Amino acid sequence: MKGYQAIVNILKKENINQITLFPGGGKSGTLGQITNECKLRGIRTITARKERVAVNIADGYSRVSGNIGVVLITAGVGAENAFSGLSQAFSDNVPLLFLVGGTERGRIGSKPTQDFDVLHNYLKVTKWVQRVNMANRIQEFFTRAFTYLKTGPVGPICLEIPPDVASEEIHTSLSYTRVKGWRYGADPYDVKEGVKLLLAAENPLIYAGEGVYYAKAWDDLLEMVEYLQVPVMTTAKAKGVFPENHPLSVMNGGRGGGKLAAHFLKKADVIFAVGASLTKGPGAPIPLNKRIIHSTVNPSDINRNYSTECVLLGDAKIVLRQLINDIKSSMKKTEEKESLIREIQRIKEEWLNEWMPKLTSNETPINPYRLIWDLMHNVDRNQTIITPDAGWPRDSMAPFWETIIPRGYIGWGHHSTMGGSLGFALGAKLAESDKL
Repeated sequence: MKGYQAIVNILKKENINQITLFPGGGKSGTLGQITNECKLRGIRTITARKERVAVNIADGYSRVSGNIGVVLITAGVGAENAFSGLSQAFSDNVPLLFLVGGTERGRIGSKPTQDFDVLHNYLKVTKWVQRVNMANRIQEFFTRAFTYLKTGPVGPICLEIPPDVASEEIHTSLSYTRVKGWRYGADPYDVKEGVKLLLAAENPLIYAGEGVYYAKAWDDLLEMVEYLQVPVMTTAKAKGVFPENHPLSVMNGGRGGGKLAAHFLKKADVIFAVGASLTKGPGAPIPLNKRIIHSTVNPSDINRNYSTECVLLGDAKIVLRQLINDIKSSMKKTEEKESLIREIQRIKEEWLNEWMPKLTSNETPINPYRLIWDLMHNVDRNQTIITPDAGWPRDSMAPFWETIIPRGYIGWGHHSTMGGSLGFALGAKLAESDKL
């Protein structure tokens, strides 16, 4: 068995049914060898018109499907052109596998034509980057890659595969086993402290981030919110993780957020942030003197921008379940808070009335807000996935597009690239082909 055959064999064992790519390097190069083997083994190959778009497609597919998107890019300029796509995936914590060709091992360091130092240049935009230096080590490297893709804080993984490694004969047997991935919960003591703080709050607010998506914890979030009768806001990247037509939704906050989230963020005395990094930037800034419970899977998020009173380090789904179990043992389900629901509805109506002249404008050419408003009211949002492009399209759509299903809106924003939405939309369609 040759190296490229072992790679495709591993992809099959990991249930990878498609890869996105941009051609280059010829049939004998890394990309050509793996691509041809994929076709023989029944893995669909999808060719983009640009390297970055190939990464964006895998990015959108990973977010919407919950599976690992795989990208295959040729060495040199191909790797350079893909950089911004991978940089965005890293900034937004998207798990995808980036396979890239490289220089033949005997010429590394000699500055040959089309040389690009992947290990150096991609170090800061990947969770892990490494060169597969021997065909006999392919199983080892791919086991580690999929372990890192499925365990702990998620993010893109990059493996450089020199063409002579891809074509090299493997002299050991391949016994690859699909990686399960491992998750962990919070310290039980911290859970109890978090519950005490949350139940003692006069005006608690749940602040949900994209980590709830990656943990597939939207049902747990809904259960907790309805048990406690607490308002919930999301980050722009997490829109839809809690249905925005729910009476307790105050939608998303930040620069692309609305009046609802801003009001309840200001009013809150205790904020429970779950699956959110709490990074300062275009997201919703937390006002001073708020008591914060922070649940994150990434230790580097803790106390980075805001001082946290209680930390729940762990997977969002496991942590939410720990909290729910402790809460249910401490109190009965809270009755529906009619005054809170009326307050949410009143502020939402007031805010929409302020914007209704633009949302229903008859001016020519058409006002973009009218386009967003009419589109939202003329599609089946239970069967629609939408994503805006960077800048104004994102900031104008996010506040008004009421997302009612998980991943009905692909949000992004820690690092936004112009034109990225085209690839995201294509990836979403691959993940959910029956949706608009």
